[in-house]
Amino acid sequence: MATSASSIKKRVSHLVEVDTSDIVSGAITSPKIAYETATLAFGASDTTKTATVTAGAVIFGYYVSAKTGTPGAKLLTLSIDGTTLTGTIDSAPGSGNGITYTVILIKP
Repeated sequence: MATSASSIKKRVSHLVEVDTSDIVSGAITSPKIAYETATLAFGASDTTKTATVTAGAVIFGYYVSAKTGTPGAKLLTLSIDGTTLTGTIDSAPGSGNGITYTVILIKP
């Protein structure tokens, strides 16, 4: 059964356009969730790296974004103090090896 354009118009004529000024301030919308990323690149003999982040940011997660050779690191510990993100790995990657982590943080 075919639907005519006029019958479709009648069905949606009650819809109204809403813009962001009509949304209550407590509503969750994409512009209200801000994030940043920080990169920690560990070379052959590195076990600790730092990056500057926004004060009050919260660590959401991380992933290995690059590696060279076969780095032996298995555990990454992250912490934030003020605007400094610190990453510590359990063992240095070793000669000719490296590993880079990208950390995702939620901004305040």
